[in-house]
Amino acid sequence: MIEISLKPGAVKRAIGKLGVFLIGAVVCIFMLFPFYFMITSSFKTSAEYMSPQPTFFPHDFSVFGYKTIFAKIDIFGRFFLNSVYVSVLIPLLQTVVCLPAAYALSRLNFRGKNLIFMLFVVAMMLPGQLTIIQNYRTIVKLKLINNLNSLVIISIFSPSCIFMMRQFFLGLPKELEEAGKIDGCNTFQNFLHIVAPLSVPTIVVNLILCFNGVWGDFFAPMIFLKQQTAMTLPVGLTVIMGALSSQDPTVLMAALTISCIPVMIIFFIFRKKLISGIASTGLKL
Repeated sequence: MIEISLKPGAVKRAIGKLGVFLIGAVVCIFMLFPFYFMITSSFKTSAEYMSPQPTFFPHDFSVFGYKTIFAKIDIFGRFFLNSVYVSVLIPLLQTVVCLPAAYALSRLNFRGKNLIFMLFVVAMMLPGQLTIIQNYRTIVKLKLINNLNSLVIISIFSPSCIFMMRQFFLGLPKELEEAGKIDGCNTFQNFLHIVAPLSVPTIVVNLILCFNGVWGDFFAPMIFLKQQTAMTLPVGLTVIMGALSSQDPTVLMAALTISCIPVMIIFFIFRKKLISGIASTGLKL
């Protein structure tokens, strides 16, 4: 007979890991269930969807919602392309603007640097609704109402992006830049050839978070985009039922499912860089 003895500490650790795993599994189920319900509902018939007894899987498999969407792809496609335009352009420009600003606040010494950083922190705490009136007046003066570039202008500057990148730069050893100066690099060359390449994980995190935020933003497009041809997906989905001349809720579920595909693709492609970037910046989601 072989006797196996386990230390009390090992048993406690095993029970603790099992408890964490079970809690995580339950949380994942609760978080993923709305997506599962949305996808399965897009393949249901209207009668089954509206039934008082909910079903967790479509009994009568139907693609009516997707057929309706693609039958009027000119309308839905316009919403989709508008969202792609702003969701790609804004993160790229935001990175170009915020990366040098964060570097200046973390490495350069100039009068008022701490005050400027504190103003950025305060700006992070202010809701977007508080500044929407002034932003709207600015966009009106620029004659960019019903123009997708209005969303680009008000979004390329992000205090949260600057804060996140500044925290990453503060964690970089200054010896790297000192070595660059010994090799003849000035401040700009140090930033371009040493700091920026090391910031790729943080840049990827910002790009993904900004993409998700812009893709799902409803408030700003609702204010600045009034014409149907200029609407992005979040706003367009609110009128898509009337635009497609259908009151079938499965049509809306199909549209929502299609609209989630780009976000899922971005996440699965860059998930490793996202995790490493969050770990390197100490960002808490």
